[in-house]
Amino acid sequence: ATLIGCYIFSAIMLAIWKLMGSRQDFEVAFRCVAYSFALLPVAIAIAFIPYAGTLVATLWWFWLMFICSTDIHKLERRKSLLVILAIAALILLMNLSGEKSRRQFDSRHNEFNQKMDELQNKQLETE
Repeated sequence: ATLIGCYIFSAIMLAIWKLMGSRQDFEVAFRCVAYSFALLPVAIAIAFIPYAGTLVATLWWFWLMFICSTDIHKLERRKSLLVILAIAALILLMNLSGEKSRRQFDSRHNEFNQKMDELQNKQLETE
């Protein structure tokens, strides 16, 4: 799944870099994105701290894509900063929203399980 995601995200980033004026090919875009995927174990390791994993992973990804845009794709720093920052902000908002929803679901799920256990215990007592 990670490899497929890397290919898809590489194609998206290549399209963005091409629109920004890059002359590099898919191989270069794939390498840039694949190197950024190295942060996944770190993000997973600190995911137990609420929202920290998402924040660290997004900031790290932002920095790596900015460096790729300026140093490898030879794009203008200001344009790269604006475009990559906008993408990072969207990713951060989506991930934080998803994490918040997951935490709310987990708490509701736990409440539901407790109520079901209580009902089951009452039913066993009446039998």
